[in-house]
Amino acid sequence: MILGQARGMRRALTAALLAGTLTASGTLVSATARADDYFTPLPDVGKHSWCYASGFNQETPAINSMENVEDQTVVDTKYESACDSATDVKWFEKPTSFFSVGEFGRTECKDRQNALPERCDNWYVYLNMSLINSSTYPTVQRRQTVCHELGHTLGVRHYSHPGSLYGYTTCMVSGEAEVGSGSWYKKYDQHHVTAHINPWFNQP
Repeated sequence: MILGQARGMRRALTAALLAGTLTASGTLVSATARADDYFTPLPDVGKHSWCYASGFNQETPAINSMENVEDQTVVDTKYESACDSATDVKWFEKPTSFFSVGEFGRTECKDRQNALPERCDNWYVYLNMSLINSSTYPTVQRRQTVCHELGHTLGVRHYSHPGSLYGYTTCMVSGEAEVGSGSWYKKYDQHHVTAHINPWFNQP
């Protein structure tokens, strides 16, 4: 099969996938990552720009997570002091009443482009800091939630590697952090990096 056909089939498959959120209800969501295992709509390619909404007070974990994306993947990020409709990621803090029960964070697409598959030009990422601060490991939970929701804006879905200890090899596991050590809470699984994020953002 030629490269163009393979890429076209992969993109067609991704259009049918469903989105998800990071919640505390249910310990983990296990899913083996596949070539068509993308969070949809897919991100646009190019620099992954980001900004803060008014009242956002988690600049340090957000900055750290954006830097980690550059360290772990081919994605270039860009901070924008003024948010607009072309900014890829806009960070918010919201009260617990905004979220579903047990939801640490949420990622929503605010500007869908009707390509095939659909792409998103503008993501809103919401953090539930009240729930995060009341969790067992709040520092780890904050970093995991920021990393996790940012991962969705890169096209990554929930993931738990079969056979690993509690599935804690990546920030893309879903649920309250039950392990307060290691570096899993700020990392993307190598499979997600090499099979999903890098191939998508390497497109011209």
